[in-house]
Amino acid sequence: NNTWSSKMANLEAILNNLLVPDNAVIQQATQELKAIYKNPGVVPPLCQCLVTSASPQVRQYAAILLRRRLIKLWKTLNDVEKESIKEHVLTALDREMEKPVKRSVAHLVSVIASQELPAGKWNKLYQYIEQNCLNPDPNKREVAMLLLCSLLESNPEPFQPQFKNLMIIFNNTLQDQSCKEVPFLTIKCMTAIVEYVDSDTTKPFQALIPVCLQVVRLLVQQDEDQATEALELFDELCESEVAILAPHLTTLLMFLFEVGINTDLGDSLRVKALSLVTNIVQLRKKVISKPDMLQKVLQAIFTIMVSEGDGEDNEDDILESSSSPYDTAAKILDTLALHLSPQVIYPAAILIIGTWFESGNVKQRKAAILSVAVLCEGCADFIKEKGLLKSLLEYAFIGIKDQESVIRNASLFAIGQFAEHLQPDVSDYAADLIPVLLEQISMTITKVPHDKPSRSLVKAFYALDTYCENLGSKVVPYLKQVIDTSIEVFKIAQGLSVKEHVVSTFGALANAAEEAFLPYFSDVVIIIKECLALGSEAGDAGLLHGQAIDTLGVLARNVGRIQFMPLAADCLQLGKNAMQSPDPDIRGTAYGMLASLSYVLKEDMKEELDEIVVKLLETLQSDEGIQVHYDEPGNGLFNFNDFEGEEKKDDDDDDEDDLDDIAAIKGVTVENSYLEEKEDACNALAEIATNTGSAYLEHFDDTYREMAQLIDHTSVNIRKAVTTSLARVVIAWSSLWDQLKQEDKAELSLLFNTSLETLMASARTDSEKTGALASLEALDDLLRALKGKLEIQPKCCKSVLEGIQEFLTKQSVCQCNEEESEVDEDEAELDRMLVEAGGALMPPFVKLVGSDRLMAEVEAFVENLLKSLKQSSPASERVYIVGTAAEMMFALDGNALKFSSKIDIFLKCLQDKDADVRSNAAFGIGVLAANAVSVLAVHYSTILQRLFVAIGSEKNGRCIDNIVAAVSRMIMAKSDVVPLDEVVPVILQKLPLREDEEELITLYKCLLFLLQNGNQIVIQSLKHVLKVFAHDISKLDNETQLVLKQILQLLSNQYSEELRAAFTHLTAEEIQNLSDL
Repeated sequence: NNTWSSKMANLEAILNNLLVPDNAVIQQATQELKAIYKNPGVVPPLCQCLVTSASPQVRQYAAILLRRRLIKLWKTLNDVEKESIKEHVLTALDREMEKPVKRSVAHLVSVIASQELPAGKWNKLYQYIEQNCLNPDPNKREVAMLLLCSLLESNPEPFQPQFKNLMIIFNNTLQDQSCKEVPFLTIKCMTAIVEYVDSDTTKPFQALIPVCLQVVRLLVQQDEDQATEALELFDELCESEVAILAPHLTTLLMFLFEVGINTDLGDSLRVKALSLVTNIVQLRKKVISKPDMLQKVLQAIFTIMVSEGDGEDNEDDILESSSSPYDTAAKILDTLALHLSPQVIYPAAILIIGTWFESGNVKQRKAAILSVAVLCEGCADFIKEKGLLKSLLEYAFIGIKDQESVIRNASLFAIGQFAEHLQPDVSDYAADLIPVLLEQISMTITKVPHDKPSRSLVKAFYALDTYCENLGSKVVPYLKQVIDTSIEVFKIAQGLSVKEHVVSTFGALANAAEEAFLPYFSDVVIIIKECLALGSEAGDAGLLHGQAIDTLGVLARNVGRIQFMPLAADCLQLGKNAMQSPDPDIRGTAYGMLASLSYVLKEDMKEELDEIVVKLLETLQSDEGIQVHYDEPGNGLFNFNDFEGEEKKDDDDDDEDDLDDIAAIKGVTVENSYLEEKEDACNALAEIATNTGSAYLEHFDDTYREMAQLIDHTSVNIRKAVTTSLARVVIAWSSLWDQLKQEDKAELSLLFNTSLETLMASARTDSEKTGALASLEALDDLLRALKGKLEIQPKCCKSVLEGIQEFLTKQSVCQCNEEESEVDEDEAELDRMLVEAGGALMPPFVKLVGSDRLMAEVEAFVENLLKSLKQSSPASERVYIVGTAAEMMFALDGNALKFSSKIDIFLKCLQDKDADVRSNAAFGIGVLAANAVSVLAVHYSTILQRLFVAIGSEKNGRCIDNIVAAVSRMIMAKSDVVPLDEVVPVILQKLPLREDEEELITLYKCLLFLLQNGNQIVIQSLKHVLKVFAHDISKLDNETQLVLKQILQLLSNQYSEELRAAFTHLTAEEIQNLSDL
């Protein structure tokens, strides 16, 4: 007992020893402290140290240790002990002069208050704060606001009844001129309660915004770190209560740009201000859309882009990074393009771009060409529809020839962006672009010493890589030249970053050329092995290693299963080894390659799935990369978290531990690499589940459960990966329907309904438009894939219908950021895509549920849809309206009869100037004429005449295919009113189908129908028809293959001589293809 009492008496000395820069002394003091810390009797001495110690560090340590101890101990103390502690801590606050100690004591008070205030106790704390906020002593006011800030940041709810009084207090403390900390802390208090502001406090809060702006303006001059932190108030308001900002948005925007363009300020503050502009653009685009404001915003953006740096290459991650004012300004321009109408943003921006592109100032020319690159994603449809691509390419072609390397490199970056976002139109310029890019590579090779890395070479390969990947079969004529050049560069370049981009280009070429890449496969594999031999250490070597693994995966998908199979075992082992890498980037590429291998190995991958799936699921569960920063001291030798581990042993106290953590958390950061690894894991799981079939059966449940846990993740990219992957997993699971037990089928049916509701809820509540769009697209995939397999329940049906209606009326969370008065007829392309994605769900949903259950909703939907069709509408909008209406006619089956009068709309659209509109119109004509045959049969002659006029002049392959399919449907629906002698020869002449493989089933069913009815024109054309079959054979799905087998069986049974004669005109390869079937 004497020893114990002695240690308690010497507690201050023990704490002082923790501050000594001597590890042995600290270790001894730590052990002594641990010994007495476990005893509740440690609280009074700690309170005594907190109040009386002369050492600020000891007082701070006492506050922290008390906070951690009282979390678990508080409930065991009696009222007298509690009151004593509360008196001590408030006394300590009153006396304390050191800011770090004040902060720690405030955290201690917050922890006690979190247990007392909800129970209706410690009302004296309210009085203490209120009295001291108005105290003439600046130190008292600062302490009161520091305490209030800590309390509100920890848990604002107990203070909600006091919010009106707080607004009055804030009005005074914001204007405190004798203590600059008080206004700053007031803004932090306001930030903490934004989420809890209700209708009673909205107006008082709103009235304080101008004063808050004045405070931030002063902080910009006095303390940039505090100014940066104070801007969080406006960030929070943008997130949850943007209406409060509405009257002040113009003033706020001007202030933010004032900060953003001021090069005398630090980057952190400027980036924070400009990032806030990005949020405002997303939420209140109408304010920006006003011509005078837009001009000011664009001028500010370009001013920042020109004033930053010294003209060096810094466009690599310009749209992903927000680490500098330059990047953030470009991000604002990208956001403007995505969220404003292209009719508004594009002409305004291109005026400045055109002027600056002609400038003699290198920075202005570079800003101009990069701005063109940034604009193209958000304005893609507008650029294509208005025929503006050629003029944009001119900027790039001129820029590539510029004498300044930074302009050439920016132009190469622009070409890469065009390749990503302006497909398929940009593919038509391959004959111009590929030679220019290869010439640029050749020139760079000759100019730059081989032992030096070349940024220009890296940029040239980025452009080549991106452009070739999206070319598809159009790349084949250039394949040899591009590969030969790439191999040459790989051999002579010493810079690993150049080699990395060369290897990436091999993957892009394989992805585009597919089996046409096979002649170069072995040479590329040799290069990849060379890259892998370099190891996977950090830096450029690690990036090259990762790219080599990624390219192996691309090859596995594209060169053919048989050709890649000899490499499969080695690649599998490589992937499993790489999964254990400490580098999340390497692990992510390994997941992708293993997913690609599942395409090659299929169910043969079963033995490896346990190891692979477990690792992928661990990645989904992992919190690796999350760093929590605590507002606590340390001398590098004593660590509070290590010390705390001795105390945390009871799992039942997790909630209390969380209270402790929250009180001291300063911030949380997550490394992007770990987020990207989660995305890769999600995508890999979905692909492996799809490719390995029944081998994956035992993993479906765990996979689905872990993915569903991430559907509300804070990262929009992870949410997008999860929603897409969830749908793919359910589709893969349902593909094994016939192999499932009855109870498993019941579980899957329930899961299907749950998935529909979950995905729709995710779409409706996602604040990010791209996240909502991904959920809608995943829903669309799910509905189309599972039609006829699983029944939809009434509750789920209601949920999906409500969601569709929300998107059509722009009432989802991500669409509701704009007030009704701010809705503009000229929509941003992303806004339009959301409406269209919602509407596009209706046809497959009706097909799944059955039109009889939904006719009232269907009639309203079709009428509203076609009412919005205008010739002046953008082509993309017309494509959507006509296509969705046509799909609805298909989904309605016999109930399409109610819409027979709409045939005139489809016939009119058959003459539209846009090929996709014409193609959709032809599809609509066919399905409506077939489904409403009892009414439209009398009009078949007119309909056929219009179709044949159209097909006579049509050049577009997809449109021709859909006209052929339309006529095929009409033949099957009512052949006796179709002049087959005139129609069938024309149909046969247009075979094989060129682009629309989905219509192969329609065509083949029609041919079977004609043969079953003894049509002699088809029999006489067997030589041509068999060649069509041989041409199509590799494209046929299972259903169409069955129809073809029926056709061949019928021909063999009834027209054997004609069949044998026709076979003599086939090549050996064609005969083999049909024989295999």
